[in-house]
Formats: sequence, structure tokens, C-alpha cells
Amino acid sequence: MGIEEVNLDFAIKSYKRFLANKIIDSTGCFIPNKKPRDDGYVRFSVTRGSTKAAFGETCGERTFYLHHLTWYAEGNRVPESSTTMHVSHLCSNSRCFNIQHLVLEDPRANNSRKNCLVSVACPCGCKHVFWTCKHTPRCIPHASLIPLE
Repeated sequence: MGIEEVNLDFAIKSYKRFLANKIIDSTGCFIPNKKPRDDGYVRFSVTRGSTKAAFGETCGERTFYLHHLTWYAEGNRVPESSTTMHVSHLCSNSRCFNIQHLVLEDPRANNSRKNCLVSVACPCGCKHVFWTCKHTPRCIPHASLIPLE
């Protein structure tokens, strides 16, 4: 079962609760007030007591990635298969759920973002920044661009 099986109104209300309690970090990432799993991703849970409202029937608890909830609640289609397309983080922060940091792309492009250097500052202190990211759209810098001394 995918996130699109969740009633859209229910999804939007859940998403708004996450938005209301978010922390915005220095790169503009929306960080939820919820502990991530061991893999670094935050999951959104539909508890057994909420399944009737979420799915139209009572069933067991279900969990979904928070960035997938964001993508869906913002009016986008979530891919049915993770082998063909991923909801990818431009910021490389698996906890982030800022819609402006998310893009739909193939798994190879998504995985290549995980080690992208993005940009480097000139070591001479001239404040020039050289963009090394080859992705489209570009990755979001996740490290400060302070020149090395």
C-alpha cells in the first residue's frame, strides 16, 4: 500500500501538524520534531485508531516516509515503484520535508546526490565559490562555504 491510498484530507491534516512543529535549519531544511529511524529517514504513522479516517476501513498500523507524505499532500503523485522513480532530497538530508528541497527523479540520480560536493570555496579567501554539482536541478549546499585558512 502506498501513500496515495491515504485519504488526501487526512494526509494534508497530518502534513500540517508536521509543518506546525518543524525546525528550520541553516540550509532551509524542515526538520520534524520526531526521531528518525536508524536509516535516517522519518516515518509518518497511521495508527490503528486512525485507519478508518485514513483508508476508509479499520486495519493495522501503517507507516510511510515523511517526505512522501509531503510530496503527496502538496498535490504530487508518488511513484508506485521505487525501482523506477524516487522522491529525492536536493539537500541530502533524509530528515528534511521541505517541498522546495524535493524532486522526483530516477534512483541513479537520487543516489548520486548523496555524495555530491555541491560547491567549494576558493582557499585564497577571495569569497569566490565554485559550483561542482552537475545535477539538474542543483543540489543544495549543506556545508558552510568558509574559505580554508
